[in-house]
Amino acid sequence: MISVWYFAYGSNLCQDRLGRRITPVSYNRIARLPGHDFRFHKHGQDDSGKADAFATGSPDDAVWGVLVEVDAPRLATLDRYEPGYDRVLLEVEIPEDGSRCFAQTYVAQPTVIDRAMLPFAWYRRLIIAGGAARGLARLVSGRDRQDAWPLGLETWACPRRVLIRFAAVSNYFPVGAVPT
Repeated sequence: MISVWYFAYGSNLCQDRLGRRITPVSYNRIARLPGHDFRFHKHGQDDSGKADAFATGSPDDAVWGVLVEVDAPRLATLDRYEPGYDRVLLEVEIPEDGSRCFAQTYVAQPTVIDRAMLPFAWYRRLIIAGGAARGLARLVSGRDRQDAWPLGLETWACPRRVLIRFAAVSNYFPVGAVPT
């Protein structure tokens, strides 16, 4: 069976979550989607903000994630878990060696984008924990829908003893490359 690369970001960085949807899951390499910004503006079915890799075209913007090798039937299964998203083929960068490849990923459909949306705190924490487990640190901006916190710096421990910092920016960075 032929496999393709899937660029996982947002809640699909959580191996337990993605693994329940399409098993088995084997995360491969950290990748970067340039010209896109990580936002919580996709209107979810639960009336909260969901993650989106929003195309900005700016070279200063990037969404960090992980490449997963997936066959066509499992990708079709994943489509059913991603209502309101379009699956698209985009070019990603692999910072480890500077190479590029094409990968499937999901972007929010324009009709479900609402800039007023806020994520639930549990959803944001799921993304942070998934990113930490994949070797990504997450800098998060804004407020949660249920338990808002002020902009600024908060620190707490995630699985694998990775420290996560919340700050007033909105991109994934590989661990070690987090701006101070």
